[in-house]
Amino acid sequence: MDNNETSRFEDYHFSSERWFNVVAYPSSERLTIFFRDITNERKLQQILIYSEQKLRAILDSTTDSNILINPDLKILSFSKSANDLAKKAFNREIEEMDSILDFIMSSDRSSFLQHIQKAFSGEVITLEKEVKFDKFTIWTEASFFPVYNSANEVIAVTYNSIDISKRKKEEQKVIKQNE
Repeated sequence: MDNNETSRFEDYHFSSERWFNVVAYPSSERLTIFFRDITNERKLQQILIYSEQKLRAILDSTTDSNILINPDLKILSFSKSANDLAKKAFNREIEEMDSILDFIMSSDRSSFLQHIQKAFSGEVITLEKEVKFDKFTIWTEASFFPVYNSANEVIAVTYNSIDISKRKKEEQKVIKQNE
């Protein structure tokens, strides 16, 4: 009231085990205070945080490179393996809302765009491809998976790639032995 400033804060009331959002509005004659019980919102927020932590742990525990891409070709989410590959191949980390095209070699962009458009149409695409980065080359098994909302509309595509270089080397050995 001394500064005539509105004050907002959240507070936990121990005896009732409830969270409250409090807003205090000063005026020249009085102080008006609004209390709103936000206990359920806080619980849902904690459930969501815990759920996101579990999903992140699952995503980051795999050696697969996973990237979630929206229709504007912006990256919505990515795994630790995807970020590690980006650092190795492009000397930069992935950030949410980066363009996926920044992490696709220019020689591969045309085929990548064809495949992702098919995935946005609902098709699952899986292919094996040799990818030549500036500093190294790897064989990948790449998949494009449509991601659907509750109305069964494709809202994103998951781009999954697995390094199959070791398997390809073994296949080449077998081919040479058979020759």
